[in-house]
Amino acid sequence: MEYNPDIATGHLVQWLKAYFATSIEPMLEVSAHRTFTAEPITEDAADVSKDEEVSLMTVIGNLEVTPAGNSHGKWLLRIHVEDILGSHLPEQGSVPDAPEEMTLEAFETEFILPDRGTAFVTLEAETQEIRDAFDAFLADVVTDRYEV
Repeated sequence: MEYNPDIATGHLVQWLKAYFATSIEPMLEVSAHRTFTAEPITEDAADVSKDEEVSLMTVIGNLEVTPAGNSHGKWLLRIHVEDILGSHLPEQGSVPDAPEEMTLEAFETEFILPDRGTAFVTLEAETQEIRDAFDAFLADVVTDRYEV
């Protein structure tokens, strides 16, 4: 089952940074990736001639948080951010084909910005029991408690 928890992405990332800075044995795993997509702009959507190939570049960031370990039936919290760059390459000038791994800090710097991109927060939990475990985690985040 998929849910949309009500949590501010900036607060969650700040909480995760503080959690990992203070936790001796983290009970959470975090992974972050960045990808780029290019979709052709149609002639009617822009002032583009038939001979030009112009694409709309979008950078996508995914941050995934899950309990550590190999326990069966874990929850997965995902922040998915889409930021349209326009019809130009990013400032670095090239676009990698494969997803790029990022640190939590790099994800925050690139994707958790005011008025930039569209963020979606989703939770995947197979059972109500797993959802209840996530709700306990979310309560820790909201109250800034770091002993998960």
